[in-house]
Amino acid sequence: MIRIKLSSKVIPYYVLAFLLSSLGQKQINQYITGATNKHLSPKDFLKIFIPLPPLHIQEKIANEVHARRERARRFKEEAKELLEKAKREVEKMIIGEE
Repeated sequence: MIRIKLSSKVIPYYVLAFLLSSLGQKQINQYITGATNKHLSPKDFLKIFIPLPPLHIQEKIANEVHARRERARRFKEEAKELLEKAKREVEKMIIGEE
């Protein structure tokens, strides 16, 4: 586990969004060691380059990422509900209920 303390010039959700992005993941994977028990040392974590635009841009990016993740979560829930409804309808059709 690594605990990251950020300055007031950095929005934490922006850093999280970057680290979860494909570019962030590529950098993380570059420094992961161990075949069975993979880990990233704090020393190697410090080698990861995180671009830091001005605060207002970080906030805009963080808000957009958060909004998209929230929409994706809602879509996933809706898809799950539709699948369950379709299953019930098919079961009714197989049993012969109307």
